[in-house]
Amino acid sequence: MKKLVLHSGGMDSTAIMLDYIEEFGANHIISLGINYGQRHFEQEDKAAQRFCDNYGIARRVLDVPISQIGGCSLIDHDIPVTTDMEDQRSTVVPQRNAIFCLFAAAFAHENGCDEVVH
Repeated sequence: MKKLVLHSGGMDSTAIMLDYIEEFGANHIISLGINYGQRHFEQEDKAAQRFCDNYGIARRVLDVPISQIGGCSLIDHDIPVTTDMEDQRSTVVPQRNAIFCLFAAAFAHENGCDEVVH
């Protein structure tokens, strides 16, 4: 069976990918990216795609437009991204992981995956 790994291209999800490659083999993994309108999607996706290309891992990206909800500087380009550590709340995307897990579960079901890793 396939393992579906939510893979942004960042350090955390790439470390999980490396663990799963070691445990199950690259041919048993699907990398799933989520484009939710985040400012840094292009950079993340390029890094994830390069990683997947190096290991021969299938990569898919879903467009999930939670940016339409707004209210967060990562998805609302009218709100400046803060560098003030005291005001990091402006970068929180409400319910982001829950939304990702719902889409990933549906994708996993349709693609023969027996596990979703986030």
